[in-house]
Amino acid sequence: LLKRAETPVTLEQLQAERTRHGNYYENGADLHTQPGLREFLSALRAQGIRTGVASSTRSQLILTALDRLHLVSQFDVVVCGDMVTRRNCLVIEDSPAGIRAGKAAGCTVLGYTGSSIRQDVSAADFALSDFHLYRQIPLFQNLSPF
Repeated sequence: LLKRAETPVTLEQLQAERTRHGNYYENGADLHTQPGLREFLSALRAQGIRTGVASSTRSQLILTALDRLHLVSQFDVVVCGDMVTRRNCLVIEDSPAGIRAGKAAGCTVLGYTGSSIRQDVSAADFALSDFHLYRQIPLFQNLSPF
């Protein structure tokens, strides 16, 4: 792949460039949660719904980011690209590929449309543009306010 790139690079050049830029999960200055996410996670947990993170990214990077965001304790499980397991869960995705993967795994999928890059989430079971609006999701229709 490196040889077929627009500007061919060696593996050593790629690794040097990555080192020079750092890693977003470890030291990205603009790493932050989406508005309303903390409240949404609290509402899920109040309903007795277990929470988790699933990512194709390595566990070291995801756990580093969750730690930086003070979110580690908000999740019952973290499943990353360097782990292999299958779980029954609610998948929150903002990409068509992630939605397809969640559906293929037999999960209920929430399409999130509030990220800076808008993508087609029409294949999701339901969609949400702002985590503050979680009461619009059928799972929370009978939820009393906090």
